[in-house]
Amino acid sequence: MNEKDCFLLAGPSHVFSSMFLPRSIHSRDLVLVQELRLNAKDDDSARVYDLKRMILAPVLAIGMIIANATGKIQLLTGSLAVTFIMLLTGCITLESLKKNVNVPLIVTIGGSFGMASAIESTGIALEVSKSLVFLFGRFGDVGILFAIYFCTMMLTSVLSNASGIAIMFPIVYNIETLTLKSRMYILMYAASADFITPIGYQTNLMVYGPGNYKFFDYTRFGGPLQLFLCVCS
Repeated sequence: MNEKDCFLLAGPSHVFSSMFLPRSIHSRDLVLVQELRLNAKDDDSARVYDLKRMILAPVLAIGMIIANATGKIQLLTGSLAVTFIMLLTGCITLESLKKNVNVPLIVTIGGSFGMASAIESTGIALEVSKSLVFLFGRFGDVGILFAIYFCTMMLTSVLSNASGIAIMFPIVYNIETLTLKSRMYILMYAASADFITPIGYQTNLMVYGPGNYKFFDYTRFGGPLQLFLCVCS
C-alpha cells in the first residue's frame, strides 16, 4: 500500500451506509456508491430515491439555462433561485450544498475581478498593452496574438481560466492593432487550455493525487500539446 492509492470496497449496502455515509458527507476523499432503486422491497438494502425529485432537479436546471439563454433572467439570479427551490423541495440538502461549494475557488475568482478593475482604472492595462505591441509588433499580427496567448496561458496555469481572463481582458481590449474578434478568440482559447500545471484547472487537480503524478509530469507531457494549440490558434 502506497500513499494516494485508491481502494474499492464492496459489501452490503446497509452496513456500508451506517459506517461510511456520515463520513462521506463531510469528506472529499470518501465516496459512497449505492445501487439506485425507485421502489423499496422488504429485503432490499439499496438506497431508495424519489422519482419526482429526480425529474424536478434536471427540469429546474434546464429551465434556468433556457431562461438565461433567451435573456429572461440573469445567470446568477437564476442559479440562486433554482438552488433555493431545490433546497425547499428536498432535491439537495444544506449539508451537501456546503460540501460542494468551493469557497477558495470563489474567493480567488472574486479577487481576480477586483485586480482586473484596479489594472484598468490605474492605467496599467493601457501601458502593458502598449508594451506588448512595442515588443511583439515587429513580428506582425501573429506576434501580438502569440503575446496575448502566452501571457493568458501563464496566468491560467497558476490561477484559473476565469481569473486569467479577468486580468488579461482590460489589457487585450486596449490593443487596437487587431480586430476585437481575433483578440477575444485568442484570449478564450488561451484561458481554456491549461495542460502544463496541475493547479490551473479543476480536472487537472482532481487526477493529480489519485494518479500519483508529479508537478512536472504535466509540464513534460502538456507542454508539447500547449505549443501545438498555440500554433493552431
